[in-house]
Amino acid sequence: MLTEEIITEFILSFEGKRVTDLLSGKPTFANADYYFPDENILIELKALQKDLFAEEDLARNEKMIDTWLSEKKLAKADIIPVLIGLKELPEACYLDVFGAVRKTLQRIVGKAHKQLIETKKVLGNDQTKTMLIVCNDGNYFLSHDVLFSTLENLLSDRKEIHIDCLIYFTLNQLSKIEGSELEWIVWLPSYARESKEGLQQFVNELGAKYFTFCTTALGITDGEHRQYPDQEEGNKVLKQTSFIPKQSDTENQRD
Repeated sequence: MLTEEIITEFILSFEGKRVTDLLSGKPTFANADYYFPDENILIELKALQKDLFAEEDLARNEKMIDTWLSEKKLAKADIIPVLIGLKELPEACYLDVFGAVRKTLQRIVGKAHKQLIETKKVLGNDQTKTMLIVCNDGNYFLSHDVLFSTLENLLSDRKEIHIDCLIYFTLNQLSKIEGSELEWIVWLPSYARESKEGLQQFVNELGAKYFTFCTTALGITDGEHRQYPDQEEGNKVLKQTSFIPKQSDTENQRD
C-alpha cells in the first residue's frame, strides 16, 4: 500500500484538499501537500519509508561498518547478528547511527517548514496553522519514542523553524504494545505551546477519523482504539510499543 496515496484518500475523505488542486497551474515553488480551507490549516506529509540498513545504502553502510571495525567499536562476529536484528548495536555505534538519522530528520523538518511557509504565502494568511505529519512506514532501526522525541527536539531547538503541530503516525508498519495481543498503528501529536488550544480538537478528530478510515480501508474486523488525552501518558505507552518484524506485517488484526 503506497503511503501517499492512502493518506491523500484519507485527507480528501475528511474534507481536506490537495494544495495542487487549489493552485492555478503548476506550482512554481515547493508546496505543502494538503489544506483544510474551513479550518485554515496547512499540512505537509513526510514518510520515512527506508530502513537505515536498506540494501540501496549498502555502500554507505559498509563504510560505516568498516569504521566501527577499525575503531574496535564492533566485533566482526557481531556484524551479521546486528544486521538481521538478533543483536543490538554497541552504544558507541548506536550513537553514530543516531547522529546520521538526526541529520536526515533535520533535513526533513527544514524542507517541510519551507514548503509550509511558501504555501501559506499563497493560500493562507496570518492566522493559518501549519502541521507536519510524519509517517514511519519502513524505518525499523530507531524505536517510536526515539524518533518522535528527536523530531520534537528538532522543532523546539531550531528557533528559525515554527510548525504549530507535529503528528507522528504509522500505516503499514505494525507494532505491539505490552499486555496486548493486537497489532497496532500509532498516532501521536505534539504542539507548539501557543498552538495547542486552537488545534487540539481538530487533531483529535483527525486521529479518530484516521482509525476509522484504516479499519475500513485495511479490512479490520476486530480492533481497539485507545486514546490518551494527556501527552505524557501517551509518551509512556509509546515507550512500551515496539515494532513487529517485517515478515509479520500482514498477519492477524491491525489497529
